[in-house]
Amino acid sequence: MVFSNRTGLKLFYLVYITHYADCVLTREHLFLLNNDMYLTIVKVGVELSDTNVSYCIYQCQALNGACNSILFNTDTRQCSLGSKIASAAIARDTSTFMLYHGRACNESAGFNTVTYGTTTACIWISSSSLRADLAYKDCQYKKSHLFAPRSLDKFNLLDHVMLSYNDEVFVGLDDSEEEGVFRLADDGSKLNPDLIPLMFTKGQPDNYFNEDFVFYYSATRRLNDVRADITSRYVCEIYIFI
Repeated sequence: MVFSNRTGLKLFYLVYITHYADCVLTREHLFLLNNDMYLTIVKVGVELSDTNVSYCIYQCQALNGACNSILFNTDTRQCSLGSKIASAAIARDTSTFMLYHGRACNESAGFNTVTYGTTTACIWISSSSLRADLAYKDCQYKKSHLFAPRSLDKFNLLDHVMLSYNDEVFVGLDDSEEEGVFRLADDGSKLNPDLIPLMFTKGQPDNYFNEDFVFYYSATRRLNDVRADITSRYVCEIYIFI
């Protein structure tokens, strides 16, 4: 099914993994075909070769929230997966490079769009507390992921939001795979180590009693590593088109 909105973008409601001449249907997602030549994607995952739009979107969904856009080359049949949309310095040929991006913030499920400075995110903050491993799973159940503070701007957005809550929340960082190497919940990539002294409380992370998970600590307005048995509120995030 194809719809047109007031911006002239075609809306594709994705219900099943089926590819038609002018739309793609999967079971879960709403995607947009965007013909703005000065937009591109922020790549995530691997490049796909000798494929089609249907399979590319299927692989995008398999990343459980880390992927929210694709760029498909109709000439080479290569596909790139993207975490989000970004401005392009060089115009793309929209007849060759087809860009699809994912849904808007799902406010009907309790998510809200928040902006601080030039950074925008679609987030949901729990009212109850869980262990970090269960918080990860609950965000995945909501077709999202634990909030990924992959940049100082995103961390500052979280800090700004949490001023209204004055409480701790789990974020999507852990070093359970390798001590001291923190990975992000959205795509499993490594956090830039230069950000650790900027985002963590002084003296943290310290791995006290084998602390593998991370929460925002309201008393210092910075991050702390915590044990697996600790419970806390948590923040889920959906990547959106911005």
